[in-house]
Amino acid sequence: MLTARSILITAIAIAILALVGSLISFLQPPDQGGLGMDTYGTRAQGYRAAFETLQELNFDVSRALNPPNDTVDQTTTLVLWAPQNDLVQIEPIYLQRLRQWIRNGGRLIVAPQAKRDSEDRLRTATQFEFVKQTTVFKEIGLPEIETTVRDLSQVSGSSGNSDSAHASLTNAPAAQDRDSDSFKGELDRYLFPTLFPTQTMKVQTDGKLVDICSAVSTLELPTRVQVLDFDLSKPDGRIVIPLGPQASIEQQDSNARQRAEADQNSKKWPERWPNQPPNAQPQKLAVLAAQFKLGAGDVIVVSDPAIFDNRLVSLADNAVLAVDLMGHPRQPIVWDEFYHGLTVRGNPLFLLTRSYYGLVAGMIVALTACWVWRKSVFLGPPLADSEVMRRTLAEYVEAMASFFKRGSESLSFMLEELRRGVLWSLRRKFGSPKEYEIAEDVAAAVACRDPEKARKLLNAVAQADLLLSSSSRAKQRDILEAAKDILDCL
Repeated sequence: MLTARSILITAIAIAILALVGSLISFLQPPDQGGLGMDTYGTRAQGYRAAFETLQELNFDVSRALNPPNDTVDQTTTLVLWAPQNDLVQIEPIYLQRLRQWIRNGGRLIVAPQAKRDSEDRLRTATQFEFVKQTTVFKEIGLPEIETTVRDLSQVSGSSGNSDSAHASLTNAPAAQDRDSDSFKGELDRYLFPTLFPTQTMKVQTDGKLVDICSAVSTLELPTRVQVLDFDLSKPDGRIVIPLGPQASIEQQDSNARQRAEADQNSKKWPERWPNQPPNAQPQKLAVLAAQFKLGAGDVIVVSDPAIFDNRLVSLADNAVLAVDLMGHPRQPIVWDEFYHGLTVRGNPLFLLTRSYYGLVAGMIVALTACWVWRKSVFLGPPLADSEVMRRTLAEYVEAMASFFKRGSESLSFMLEELRRGVLWSLRRKFGSPKEYEIAEDVAAAVACRDPEKARKLLNAVAQADLLLSSSSRAKQRDILEAAKDILDCL
């Protein structure tokens, strides 16, 4: 039966179930249902395949939801893979704390967010005018490094992978432009991302990365791949894509490798790569990865995070490169998920770590606690009900009598008022047509019915008038007797 009681019980039950459900979801890993571009992501642009590959090879690999800082163990490889640009610009302090950690011997692998991804993001950091524009490289203390996008479709010695997704790419930018101002278009791009075309490219290594990535010869890369540009900075090792007519690369011979290592030791990069004739023009190189020495630590920068995403990691030598970069030397590997937004977005408790939000929340909790304390029911024996003070008419008369009795002329005043009240009452009772202050007129009206009472009234009034007109103060006993005689006339 639909009653107010049943409706109230139903509403309370729904509220309790909603609260329990939110607590259960809060205790689950913040995997965003596998839709994110992180190590929980199971779609093409996620990195769960690379993470689980390291797990299957018995590497000590884990995720870190807390912000990265200098408390990370020195014998740990920290992976900052595609940190979101808006979070880097809003929360740069945690990256700045990694500078000393790296110089003390820490090992960091970082890949900036690809520009093709940041263009399609639902919200970019450029919307925050009050935020200082910065990059992950600048915050961790690396020299000035820029990223550019190169188109590999015209490079010889490469093979393209054409599929149904590639055919839809030609019209995708126009469709995305049409929907750029539409929330539906943004939601569709998030739920159903368009896959980019890929190219299989041969790569070369030099410097210290030769020993680490010696087994890597070909990589599956996006056709519009993001590459590094660090001007005059000299990294300790590189992985590059030779561009131009000499892009078809054969196996390096031992003499050519010795020449390249000699150039490295002399701090001069080789003008020609192995198997190039002495009079050949220097090849154009696209840098995919570079290793930098910062103090006692190392930083390996990978240009494009898509190399290790779920779609490409199993192709060519991509998985080999992932294991070589992150697993050498063999030590614990920590993937940062803070800069993927898993800690901040959707978690209101993170706001409590910010000073202003924490202060406001603390004040609200304190005020609520004070209000509850003031309104609460204290345990213990019940308090006695306060009685409502209602006096009777007799009590009011007695109180007034006590008040009048305090004065020096109180008894005379009482006798006079009593005289007037008795005469007024008898006049109304016996119907005297004249004023009630005249005792004779009232007595005449009373005598018509009760001559004896009329005689007593005249005597009592005469005695009261005598006491009231006396120049000396009358005794209390005499006044009380006169008052009694007057009252007997009623």
